[in-house]
Amino acid sequence: MMKTIQLTKQISLLLLFTFIISCGSDDTEVPAEGDDPQTVLEEERVLTTENLSNGEEKTWRIESAILRNESGTIDISGNFNVVDDEFIFKADGNFIWRPGNDINSEGTTSEETLNDYYRSPINSTYIYNEGSSSDLTTLGGSFTFTVEDDETIIGTWNNRFL
Repeated sequence: MMKTIQLTKQISLLLLFTFIISCGSDDTEVPAEGDDPQTVLEEERVLTTENLSNGEEKTWRIESAILRNESGTIDISGNFNVVDDEFIFKADGNFIWRPGNDINSEGTTSEETLNDYYRSPINSTYIYNEGSSSDLTTLGGSFTFTVEDDETIIGTWNNRFL
């Protein structure tokens, strides 16, 4: 089953991507008195992994994208090189990014960001950030994600690591 995510792409000195579907509420449970915090954290991570991967594997696609660079803010939501990206999270901790066609991050208009240079899929694993049941990192720190629920992830891509 395909899910969608929004993508905001920002450039200053570093290229940043942000994925957003919607704003979720913070439903983190407060541990009951006497509950082991580490056990609670592990249980919450299991639920988060379920939401992220649909139990086995889930493909997330870009719904909208904004590129921010020195030229300003450009809506590139409809560009073929944006909508072809796929982000696959697997329950076993594996992550696959299928970028498809590359994006010219130096473009000053939506048309100038188009680039049909194909990029191969990138495989990695994802790990939870220390002490968190919803924040995770992949690709050696290039991507960070916050899992809100089974319909919402928020992520940032830092191009400098790849």
